[in-house]
Amino acid sequence: MIKNRELVNDICFPVATLPIFHRLPSGDAISIPNIDNFQAVVKSGSNQVLGVTTTKYGVLENGLVFGQVFDCIDDLGLDATVEDVYSNKNDSRHRVKINFPELVCDPGDGHRISYQLIIQNGYDGTYNFGFQHGAFRLVCTNGMMIGTKVQDFSKKHSTSIESVFEEILNNLKLILPNAPQIIADGTHKLLNTANPYKAEDLGLVIADLASLPAKYHQDLPGSYWDGYNRLTDAISHDDRKRSGFRADQLLGNVHEAFNKVMHMKATDFEEKLAEIRLAA
Repeated sequence: MIKNRELVNDICFPVATLPIFHRLPSGDAISIPNIDNFQAVVKSGSNQVLGVTTTKYGVLENGLVFGQVFDCIDDLGLDATVEDVYSNKNDSRHRVKINFPELVCDPGDGHRISYQLIIQNGYDGTYNFGFQHGAFRLVCTNGMMIGTKVQDFSKKHSTSIESVFEEILNNLKLILPNAPQIIADGTHKLLNTANPYKAEDLGLVIADLASLPAKYHQDLPGSYWDGYNRLTDAISHDDRKRSGFRADQLLGNVHEAFNKVMHMKATDFEEKLAEIRLAA
């Protein structure tokens, strides 16, 4: 059963598409030439413009998204809690984080990790609908993003977006019961791959590949798993103002960067390191 589902109420407003026009000082509206293929996406009622898109852009309303996702979770008999809702200033992009306290696994180091699902949707034509798989280390509230956004679950809005959403929802029903294994698969290699590089060198390469802000740059001693946890802990516990979206993005970048390093040949790593130092 979903807890705190009312937290999404404010982002589940109705949305409509309208033709674009210009209003004269007199109050008369006139059409604008050569934009027949564009439309305004607006909040119904207030007509607040959320974005301007092509007419091929299909609106997938948050009310439909979260209503059906929540029903899916309830139908599977899973307990889940809406933990965080993010909206940008224009109310055109939204992300919701859902924790699953029962979907837990031990990746192999004795510290349990709980599954998170992050759902994003937008109305301005630049923010795809999609899911991200996440994880939450129970012992120390250390957030981890297991990979970046799953590409099969990221779809551009189109006029057929609702049928695409139905397909994605069916896939979600298959994925949720297997979430602990998804977490294990995403962390097992990190835990069991030895780190052959110096702490300073690994820190430089990971920071570059993950596009980390300078405040997160640090030497990464120990195993890949130690370094990974050190960085995800720093990002998760950063008290400075930044959106949950930005934190999740950085966590995903870190996971992807470690995967890249683990698949690099030693010569490629050294070449990347020399490139970073030359640019400094």
